[in-house]
Amino acid sequence: MTPHLSSCNQQRGRQMRSLLALLFAGTFTVAGLCRADQLAESIPAVLEPLLITKTNQFDAEQRGIMSMTTDRPWGAVGFLDNGCTSTLIDSRHILAASHCFTFDYDGHEKNGTPYQQGGWQRSLTFFPNYHPSRANPPRVQIDRVIVGSRVQEGSNAPADWGIGHLASAVTDFPSLVVQPMGRWRYPNFVQFAGYARDAATYPQGSTSYPQPAPGGYCANFSGNCWWIPAFVDPRCLAIEENNGFVRLDNFSCSIQGGNSGSPVVWNTGSATAPNWKITGVISGGGGFWNATRFQHAPRYAADLAVSTFDSNAKRTQVFAIDSDLSKVVSRYRSDTSSTGSFTYFRDLGGVSKPVAIAATELTNGKPLVFVAGAGNSIAVNTVSGSTWKGWKTVSGPGGITSIRDIAVAGSKNGVPQLSLIGSDYKLYTSRVLVTTTAVSLGPWTTINTGVKVKRVSATRHADGRQQLFVLSSSGDLRTIWQNATTSGATWSKPTPFSSSPVANLVDVSAGWTENGTVQVFAVDSNGDSWSRSSQGSSPSSSWNAWSSWNVPLYAPKAASPPELDGIISLSASRWRESISVTIPVVFALDNQGNIYVTTYESGKWNPWRSFYN
Repeated sequence: MTPHLSSCNQQRGRQMRSLLALLFAGTFTVAGLCRADQLAESIPAVLEPLLITKTNQFDAEQRGIMSMTTDRPWGAVGFLDNGCTSTLIDSRHILAASHCFTFDYDGHEKNGTPYQQGGWQRSLTFFPNYHPSRANPPRVQIDRVIVGSRVQEGSNAPADWGIGHLASAVTDFPSLVVQPMGRWRYPNFVQFAGYARDAATYPQGSTSYPQPAPGGYCANFSGNCWWIPAFVDPRCLAIEENNGFVRLDNFSCSIQGGNSGSPVVWNTGSATAPNWKITGVISGGGGFWNATRFQHAPRYAADLAVSTFDSNAKRTQVFAIDSDLSKVVSRYRSDTSSTGSFTYFRDLGGVSKPVAIAATELTNGKPLVFVAGAGNSIAVNTVSGSTWKGWKTVSGPGGITSIRDIAVAGSKNGVPQLSLIGSDYKLYTSRVLVTTTAVSLGPWTTINTGVKVKRVSATRHADGRQQLFVLSSSGDLRTIWQNATTSGATWSKPTPFSSSPVANLVDVSAGWTENGTVQVFAVDSNGDSWSRSSQGSSPSSSWNAWSSWNVPLYAPKAASPPELDGIISLSASRWRESISVTIPVVFALDNQGNIYVTTYESGKWNPWRSFYN
């Protein structure tokens, strides 16, 4: 609604002060502004580009139609067949909003299949640089997705971003690098493009253009699928960033339904040699989420480990392998409170063909990280002062061609013991030797488990002895432990870890209870989870029976709590910030590469939440 002129007269002084504050102090405080054509006599010419006018070339009403192109930036922008916009960020990945990949509410698919809040939208198709005039528009299926959050509720709202993996590479259209604009650059102008459902331009809505042959797209959101050209907003004022959300001027920027997932781009080059980068993604009206939230988020988290922050043993740090990009990333607690927020993921550098990761805490409180890479090589990284030394390579056991899994735990005296499973399905272990200048490994010892093994988890009991849990190639669980806490202590004979809860376990991880005793978690081939805990402080203590361990997904609007589907791996640990009591934490990885987290507090496990926010 256009404001009454008398109302605009009252706003002129406030608007002038706000615009001047924006230019000279970097803030913008008035939410509702009058149209500039009503204020023209009061606004200096230098400020006119910041406001909407019917004649100004930067007016939101002057936005144009995105052409068919293979040039950057708009050649990277495409259409999802649920009405969202998405963008190629490399030949195999697209960026969109989280709610473009999940359901925000309970409902039923077009074929009658029910779904719950937080459920996945399946069988989505991406159309790069879609335009209805392009004959036989190219398209590719999305085969897996990671999202900032499965639901956008409360504290999860800022995580409304998602990255989809394409079933085949898109090579005929460009991609855009994710590189956020520094918050000190605001206010500034940006651009964005998207398949906005503008009824004034396309009054026939979803019937404006037919679906591309052979049809059958938009299975669940046919009313949102307008097969129209995208709009380009050529000069949109980004006002300020607050906690990762960048507020947009609602006069120079026009966000409508269909802009969900639209990339916000900025030129890091020059006018004559532009270099377009993505600084954020639009998820709704009013602004966009800064790309710092997802720039280094693993596009497929293949494994995960927990240790301490670079320079503070009382802050938790989580490390993950991004197997899609062959690198290691981490995020850490921003303070020493167990309720403090985590930073966004950062890049710790590339490792060739990483398959498994393990981390421990050294006696100086700093983290030590091992990554099983190509062949029998192991990449090692630790911190000197407050700086990571960089990845160095040490060799695994001779005679193996690859490493299947890796685990590490400290001894009573803080000396790490590294264990791994080789290509020959055998268990090997070695003491880690750490000096101020280097990390090396002692001789490798082969431990006869009596069966072929494929997974290993290591932990230390309260009595100082280490215990290993190994999973056989047939899915049975066995255990072995040190007979003493002294250096070079022998290992017990491997024994079945009671009877496995079900046949064909696929992963195992050992952590701690709130009382400091060991608790073991396992995942079976159906994605169901199981747990049992020790009754004492040593490996020889009695154990409680296996029990089903099903934690629901956080979805407060779901009629019944949905289960976390597709779990393939668990990593158990504890928060490093807790001093008076142990706070157990378990991370889960699903078959799409997402990371989830749950903690045991107040006598119960909290619902799973995505570990990106």
